[in-house]
Amino acid sequence: DGLWEVDLAPPIVAQGSGFGPSAAKSGDRVSLTGHRARDRSVRAFKGETITVRGKTYEVYPQRTKTLKPS
Repeated sequence: DGLWEVDLAPPIVAQGSGFGPSAAKSGDRVSLTGHRARDRSVRAFKGETITVRGKTYEVYPQRTKTLKPS
C-alpha cells in the first residue's frame, strides 16, 4: 500500500551488475530486498537486490548480501 522510495546503487555500479536502462520498463512488477530506513515514518529503504521479469540483479555487487530474494 502506497509508494516507497528505493535507494539503489549509482547508475554506473547498477549497470555493472546488469541492471541498465533496458532491464526494466514502466509498469514492470518488481521485487526488492533491502534495509528499511531507521526512521519508520519514512517509506524508504536501501535496495540490495531487484528482481524484474524473472531475473535478479545485485545492485551493489561488491557488497556481501544480507538478504536473499524470494
